[in-house]
Amino acid sequence: MKISDIKTPVSSISGIGPQLTKALAKVNVFTVGDLLQYYPRDYEDRTHKVTFREQAENHGKVHTVAQVISHEWFGYGRMKTLKIIVNDGTGTAELICFNRAFLEKSLIPGTIITVTGKFEVKYGKLQSTAFEAIKHATLVEPVAGSQGGFDTPAPQSLNHPLFYRAKRKRNNPGLSAHRRTLSEGRNKSRLTGAPAVRARNRERVAF
Repeated sequence: MKISDIKTPVSSISGIGPQLTKALAKVNVFTVGDLLQYYPRDYEDRTHKVTFREQAENHGKVHTVAQVISHEWFGYGRMKTLKIIVNDGTGTAELICFNRAFLEKSLIPGTIITVTGKFEVKYGKLQSTAFEAIKHATLVEPVAGSQGGFDTPAPQSLNHPLFYRAKRKRNNPGLSAHRRTLSEGRNKSRLTGAPAVRARNRERVAF
């Protein structure tokens, strides 16, 4: 980013459309520079877990890991609204998804999510209409072997879920045997064709 970019209108930023541009204008944010100086009004400590059972002791605020149990719908026509039922092991709550029907596809039953928001009891059920829900990330750290008596640290690129899944596939006995067969075939073809390749290369050498 260059210093001259601070005068760039926020509407030119990818992902900021006309509606968000109008909303930012209401708080006097018109340029990238204005956006950089639009500081948070407060900060939340999300390193501390607050379960559904404990929300009453924390003024309704929740930050917990839960599992999506089921989906329900209420209302009719354009007013039809998605309700996601979740459980964190201490209790069950309902996520009321006004204008967020798309969450039906991303937060399917069985999904483990991290839920943050303010909850309150309505109609005898713990509910939230203002919440954040994202898929809970789990980190699997691969342990590298030792070479020459020294522990070899794993490269950072290996600390990735895709690597973990690939590692599981490599540990599949049937798949490993199949790969060994293919590898032996390739090695055999290389050895068989090696003399002919060397002969052709000698013919191409110019002295």
